[in-house]
Amino acid sequence: MLTISRRLAIAELNRASIDDVGRAILYESSAADIGPVVAPPWFAPVQQQLNNIHQQLNNIQRQLNRTDAKGSRALNATNGEGTFLPFEVVLFVDGTDPTAPPHNLPALTSTVVIDGLQGVQATDYLNGYNIAVPHLIDNRLNALKVYIGRRML
Repeated sequence: MLTISRRLAIAELNRASIDDVGRAILYESSAADIGPVVAPPWFAPVQQQLNNIHQQLNNIQRQLNRTDAKGSRALNATNGEGTFLPFEVVLFVDGTDPTAPPHNLPALTSTVVIDGLQGVQATDYLNGYNIAVPHLIDNRLNALKVYIGRRML
């Protein structure tokens, strides 16, 4: 956008009056304040189809998240304590990685790591997995081990 002094300089070059410049400024500001752009009525069926596709993609993403978590848990069940072969990170139910921002939790790569979690970290993990949070920290850690695939004997 041009400043008013720059517009006056251009108006002088073009021999426009101050009134002409004022009208141009008013027109420009009114044109900029037209509000949100709304699709024409004939576009409604297309918009509905796009909304349906978006919903289907969201459903597919949720299914992929569940499948990925099941695969990670199945693999973790074969990795013993996670000391020789580390556990795979199990994504939260919303599909986010617990080790990445905004969560920034430690990767649960072994039972040693899980046993070293602080209470708030264990609680954050359980909340991300939509698991009821037990009161005792040992019960929280055990719930995490079971959820990520490390079966407790």
